[in-house]
Amino acid sequence: MLHQRRNLSARVPSARVGGAALAAGAEFEIGKGDPDVLATLMLEMRSLAASDLPAGTSPIDAGLQWMIGFRKSGLRAGEILHSHKRSPSCRAVMVRLQSDDAVDSGDRLHIDGEDVGFLASTAFSPTLEKYIGLAYVKSELAWVGVPFEVKGKSGSAQARAVSAPLFLTKTARSA
Repeated sequence: MLHQRRNLSARVPSARVGGAALAAGAEFEIGKGDPDVLATLMLEMRSLAASDLPAGTSPIDAGLQWMIGFRKSGLRAGEILHSHKRSPSCRAVMVRLQSDDAVDSGDRLHIDGEDVGFLASTAFSPTLEKYIGLAYVKSELAWVGVPFEVKGKSGSAQARAVSAPLFLTKTARSA
């Protein structure tokens, strides 16, 4: 039997679906989100946006190797990807500032005066009441708990690599 592909989005208006979702979530205090805070929410959950991937960044550097089918026969650039997976030059890590100091994308990360990476994205997290960021650092330093000194236009600040998501949601706490 031949199955036809159907365009279901044309059948149900998005406003109706959105209204139904809000009604269903009302008892859980789920409401409409502010699109202006989406980038911060994505960063807090370590959900990467295109702007978090600087030019020349590989999926492995960004921690997206789970998206690559390494066992797939005929994987394009498979040898290069396998080699890079074994010895990446850098890794993405989440960092949380230890103080209220502001930081900017592009600020450099240092350990004992040595430049070891940079901040790709930064935001103030209202949830944590601290600045947070996605950083790319030398792969041997990409571990939770590693302290960094952030140096930039705004001065210097202390940061620490942290696991993501940066906080537990009500759902995660009750699981």
